[in-house]
Amino acid sequence: MRARAAAVTALALACTLVLAGCDLGFSLGFGGKPDGHFEGSELTVPVLYVSGGKGGVATQRITAEAADGGDLSIDITENDVSGVAPVTQSATWTAVTAATLLTGARPDTAYTFGFDARINTPAAGAVTAVGVLALYYGSEIQPGVALAGGVTPFGTVSPVAGLPEQVSAAIEAGGIDTILVPVGQRIAADANGQPIDLDQVAATGGMTITEVADVASAYAIMTGEDLPEAAFPTPAASPTPLPTATEGPAEPGDDAFDIAVNSALAPRRGIAHDGERRLARRALPCDRRPRTSATRGRRRWGSIRRRRDGSGRCRGGGCPGR
Repeated sequence: MRARAAAVTALALACTLVLAGCDLGFSLGFGGKPDGHFEGSELTVPVLYVSGGKGGVATQRITAEAADGGDLSIDITENDVSGVAPVTQSATWTAVTAATLLTGARPDTAYTFGFDARINTPAAGAVTAVGVLALYYGSEIQPGVALAGGVTPFGTVSPVAGLPEQVSAAIEAGGIDTILVPVGQRIAADANGQPIDLDQVAATGGMTITEVADVASAYAIMTGEDLPEAAFPTPAASPTPLPTATEGPAEPGDDAFDIAVNSALAPRRGIAHDGERRLARRALPCDRRPRTSATRGRRRWGSIRRRRDGSGRCRGGGCPGR
């Protein structure tokens, strides 16, 4: 687990350092300045976490302004000594990297992330990325929506542990109507390893569970606005239309795809045919088998007596060849 966290941290730092060294021509849309910088922008987002097998709800305050030295900087503030664990710090860096890559924002920005509780979870990564995107586009986070999930540098919401405890904590805290979780984690294991249906847990508190695959989906739900097409472009249509159910499969050899498949399978087909020929040779009587380099090499087996029975087949350990 520590090695994985270190690898994620290294990747996030590498992406951020590369971005920090580039003089990008993009501008931050919410700053209102021609140079793309901004001052005094901030917002808060709810953070779900687990500590000691028990869930909790914290608040994270995010601010962004022009960096004095012209370089990217991230300041993580905490109320307690060692209040923000390294895994959460790594998730914060990854969130900034993801938001920067998705928007093309200038990297010479100073971010501040403040937590009002002791945090030791990667589950704050996705909501941090959504918060930075909301600052970038000047959107507001709608009340009553929380997000629990990690984030990759390319904006995917990744699975996290402790979701049943986090949902229970949201019910106890109140004020949350919808909880967003990573895709595939509607059924999640609790602290004892037992699978829990999050829909059933959320229903006891009048909440709903919604799965999200990436920060674009989470952003749309948490702000009520869609990300611009430039951030998450729609994939281009396939140049070759796929056959419909009524058209049926295409005839072999009609296009380059069939030619490529046949070319790739040709060596394997040759191997299969060669194996069939070997099996056929073994089924022949000894005196009718074709000569090969292997059978000619067996001539020196004269020290072993072999006899032929009435069927013409060899007895006594194999065929000596011819």
